[in-house]
Amino acid sequence: MQVLKESAEQPPLFRDRSEFYSTLRERVDESLHNTDSTTGPGYRKAAILLSGFAVNLIAILTIGIPEVQVALFVPWGILHAAVGFNVFHESIHGSLARTRRGNRLLALLSCSLLGVSGYLWRHKHNVLHHRYPNVHGWDDDLETRDNLRLSPEQAWSIRYRFQHLYAPLLYAFTTLEWIFIKDFVQYFTLTMNRYQAVPRMSARDHLEFWFAKFMYFLIVIALPLSVMPVGYFLAGFLLLNLTLSITLASIFQLAHVTTACTFPEPDAHSRHLETDWAVHQMRTTANFCTSNPWLTWFAGGLNYQVEHHLFPQRNHAQYPAINRILISTARDFDVPYRSYDTYWKALAGHLQVLKVLNVPG
Repeated sequence: MQVLKESAEQPPLFRDRSEFYSTLRERVDESLHNTDSTTGPGYRKAAILLSGFAVNLIAILTIGIPEVQVALFVPWGILHAAVGFNVFHESIHGSLARTRRGNRLLALLSCSLLGVSGYLWRHKHNVLHHRYPNVHGWDDDLETRDNLRLSPEQAWSIRYRFQHLYAPLLYAFTTLEWIFIKDFVQYFTLTMNRYQAVPRMSARDHLEFWFAKFMYFLIVIALPLSVMPVGYFLAGFLLLNLTLSITLASIFQLAHVTTACTFPEPDAHSRHLETDWAVHQMRTTANFCTSNPWLTWFAGGLNYQVEHHLFPQRNHAQYPAINRILISTARDFDVPYRSYDTYWKALAGHLQVLKVLNVPG
């Protein structure tokens, strides 16, 4: 993993694996020993969502009423998000298909529909975020190019004073910035952010990057634009991205940047964090609304964020079963388990963190 000068010279170090994590893995493996790490429901859901995505696009292309076509971009944005949660996210983790090739093909397909780079996301999410959640300078999910302050370790500025009020507006434009600016800046500079560099890309990685971008422009932009007046298309495309961005933020931002979670920092001299990797995940990650089966289905189990961080290569259909084992094991070893019983409490916890961090200290 390449590191830029602004980052600490040595990555943070975790303590040796705790008895908690060893016991948890043993219990989960024993309980789920007759099941694959990926499961059939994942394939069926992917097929349903991809079919819905295609049907929505066909409706946009065939209904000749511009106002209706524009309105259809809203459910299309929701379907974009569902494909992102359930196909893009899971295939890049290797937890959707049963083979590496299958996951790679599904990742390329979803990248082509969403317009984002799988290679860059894999490094941002699988490597940096999953390895170092809530560690300033190492978790890329905390990096907003100084638009927001998401960590107490981040330097304060007067521009963050009212971030709890304007953050939703910034979230609303996330995908437009991601697709058309962020991916290209990271691609051409090979820098993830001011702290982290992107590993050098292979010829296949370059090809996949440009293929996905080309297919996105063809499917999501050129096809609708060919049957819609330009002004109506631009309005619809904006609605799509506002819907997609808010939906993504309303799930991803509630799992770590919330009052239930901590923001550990490594010791300045030894670079050691206080705990092992698994307990670190437990302290920096929160579940929310796990009793809502619809939310679990739509969000690809990302409301079971703790289970996802501890077992990222297991399909989310297994998270409820893992959750019961996790709660029991955490209780046995006096390890904290964070969970909001309602979505709205989790949302309030995120907004409260934004408000706390809008002042120095």
